Amino acid sequence: MVLKYVRAATREFTNEQWFPHVVEVALPPKGFGSAYAHIQVFHAKAGIEEKHGRGRHHKKQQYVRWCFADPSNASAFQTLFGGTLIKKTDSF
Repeated sequence: MVLKYVRAATREFTNEQWFPHVVEVALPPKGFGSAYAHIQVFHAKAGIEEKHGRGRHHKKQQYVRWCFADPSNASAFQTLFGGTLIKKTDSF
């Protein structure tokens, strides 16, 4: 089980390096529900594969990150689904 978590964490970290335009969205208390289907449609219409970054928890709130190669896709995603555009720094 630990190895599976390590692989996922490594993949998510790598996604943030290769797809540096990251949008972080707070996970609603009951999950994304039908909004997740709209997120998948967004990716399909843009012709891009869904890439997740490192999730995080802060003050009992869980955050999910989506990673994009193109800043215009990240901006469009943020406009449609909210969240915060995370600027790439040396700490990534």
